Amino acid sequence: QTQNTGTLTGTVRDNNSGAAISNASVTFNGSPATTNSSGVYTISNLPCVSSTLTVSKSGYQTASIGYSLTNCPGTSTKDVALVLVPVISSISPSSGSTAGGDQVTIFGTGLQGATSVTFGGAAATIAYNTTTGDLRPITPPHAAGSVSVSVTTPGGTVTSANGYTYTQTQNTGTLTGTVRDNNS
Repeated sequence: QTQNTGTLTGTVRDNNSGAAISNASVTFNGSPATTNSSGVYTISNLPCVSSTLTVSKSGYQTASIGYSLTNCPGTSTKDVALVLVPVISSISPSSGSTAGGDQVTIFGTGLQGATSVTFGGAAATIAYNTTTGDLRPITPPHAAGSVSVSVTTPGGTVTSANGYTYTQTQNTGTLTGTVRDNNS
């Protein structure tokens, strides 16, 4: 390592869980690295410049961060948190009343921290299962038919086209009374 170069190191973690992310691709000023099983990357012999630190991993949003490597000679540390791209795998139950008020579970990945859940464009009440962390919104009222379900998180918006069907419920009841024969 010369006077004009330095080393950049850091740990790449999942923004939600804090877990280390292995095999993430890291580049700074055109020099590549891959994170190890502990989520750590190291790039040596870098010129002391300001450049973009780019970190990517399948299933996550790519992070692009402006960074100035100034510790030359020496080692600079820059940790990075990646945000999961949201994915909906299923919705259960997949149908309910036009009156709304039904709790459904939206299964998938990256759905934590949802800022918006809509059924056919109508906002749902956001809730979570405190044990599993599953997203469990309460459906809003909506006209009968199939609607798309959209979830917006820090990682983006994901939509399940025709993911939920509103059904018209029949009002049923019980009629009771006494029938008398007036002829007797």
